[in-house]
Amino acid sequence: MSNLNQINAEIQKLNSTWFAQSLKLFNEHKFYNHESKKLLGEFRYYDEFYDHETHELEVIDKKISVDLTLEQFCWDNSVLDMVDPFDPDDPDNIIVGKRVSRNIIGIIKSFVDNLHSIDPVQINKFILATLERVKTEINLIVHSNNSLHSQVLGIFLINHRQALSDEFRHYKQVANEIETYKDHIKFNLNLEQLAALVLLMERAEFIHQAGIGGNSYLNQCASLFYFYNQRVGTHTVATGIRSKFNDAKNTSNHSGMRYIVDKLQKVIKEI
Repeated sequence: MSNLNQINAEIQKLNSTWFAQSLKLFNEHKFYNHESKKLLGEFRYYDEFYDHETHELEVIDKKISVDLTLEQFCWDNSVLDMVDPFDPDDPDNIIVGKRVSRNIIGIIKSFVDNLHSIDPVQINKFILATLERVKTEINLIVHSNNSLHSQVLGIFLINHRQALSDEFRHYKQVANEIETYKDHIKFNLNLEQLAALVLLMERAEFIHQAGIGGNSYLNQCASLFYFYNQRVGTHTVATGIRSKFNDAKNTSNHSGMRYIVDKLQKVIKEI
């Protein structure tokens, strides 16, 4: 079964039969409040721990408050786990949206683990594709006349999207960086120094000059190269590189050229 088909199967767990069972458990729960249409209540339980200083078993009386809407109940009702733990109708016996979301995240992790190399862009695209698949499957299983089911799955989608972001945010950030700068090359040089570097590469025949006009590649440099603009304190696209290139070409003792040559000589000595 493909990854996306596995996701289909997970979302199908939240179908109309699941919703009917969840709604029944919610409405019949001992904490159900007919006025607010929520689960409202509180319960006490005792927690034990060993105090290493007194060498005695300490017992703490704890209280847990319950305040759940239907949407919250269907996403995660783990707060009820300690209420009647031996009750066969305990909501823990029916799947919740959070568990489905975790299963989908597990499918994505499996996909990432099986990649031959980590490609953040590819991974981010797959994550977005899984989210679109979830949306599609939700639309298929919700009946148009069941607004409650639609609301529940709407909250599921919001929470699942947040869970994806929390789990895979680093891939999205790297992918965005790659997409933003894939057509940029940033240099820690001012425009005069950058133009001098390009001139040196041309004279050393490092650049293959293609097209009409000899140094027509400067048009590409003007759109792809970014120089450090000290005036504004950031990198700026090198639109004026052709004129600076000509200045370096026609000026003796050019300051940018001196800087580049000095830097290269120091590097060569260290090799």
